[in-house]
Amino acid sequence: MNDQRIACLLPSATEIVAELGLADRIVAITHECDYPPAITNRARLTTSVLDGRDLSPRQIDQELAAAAERGDSIYNLDLDRLSDARPTHVVTQELCDVCAVSYSQVQRAVFDLVGPDGLVSLQAGDLDGICHDIRTTGDALARPEAAGQVVRDFNQRLDMVRSTVPDAPRPRVLALEWFDPPWIGGHWVPQLIEIAGGTDVIGMASKPSIRVTWDQLAATEPQVIVAMPCGYNLDRTERELVDALAGPLGELARAHHAQVWAVDANSYFSRPGPRVAQGAEILAAILHPDHCDKPPADRARQVAT
Repeated sequence: MNDQRIACLLPSATEIVAELGLADRIVAITHECDYPPAITNRARLTTSVLDGRDLSPRQIDQELAAAAERGDSIYNLDLDRLSDARPTHVVTQELCDVCAVSYSQVQRAVFDLVGPDGLVSLQAGDLDGICHDIRTTGDALARPEAAGQVVRDFNQRLDMVRSTVPDAPRPRVLALEWFDPPWIGGHWVPQLIEIAGGTDVIGMASKPSIRVTWDQLAATEPQVIVAMPCGYNLDRTERELVDALAGPLGELARAHHAQVWAVDANSYFSRPGPRVAQGAEILAAILHPDHCDKPPADRARQVAT
């Protein structure tokens, strides 16, 4: 189907479509899509009300909460540019209005453009869901065999991590998805921690990320704290983490002599796509340095408390 023209409305969709061997069919992407590098010159369909504003984590959380209370989206979809891209397929998501343009907004905007068969909606809430989304995308884009291979490679990579740390002690791990206020990682993150040989002290697999209090976190007694704020790359995570350690997070880490790590959440933890398997590898390297090679410095860095 060489006439396919694919618009991707979230970064993980772009990554999945490219992994299926269809990067050359992608005609439009979001303002956040940055992988693989070959697609970064495509038309950008979205903007965010947060763009260009130097906001602290607390201010970003307040902006998101206010938008949710008003029933507004923080994302703007350029319908004229979408129409100009002439997509045959639009790949979007139903899981989280904070992560991408809301499904209801997309559904209203593109139904007449591509029809029901051209709208592909992803909704992964855990590792099985990621595999399901890859297969769903492959089926919709006439690449089921390629999707099957991507899923097999994904699961084999996870199995390799499991086999690396089978009998090692399991450190108590706190995965922080936001600093101020604190949110803990849910969905596939607790599964990654378990695969990597750790015990998630508060997050629940296949459940959404939730806001918690510092008192709640104090009771978890973590041995390792992994900062993976949604939407941040490694450099920004490290900068924000240094500031956060001057407050309650630093008190928590010092009280339990916990190691503190910053990771590239954008690439390996926040986006439900194939690279999540590399997130398990990063965690295993953090948790079990005697069994695994040190994590690459462009993926994870330990931060002094």
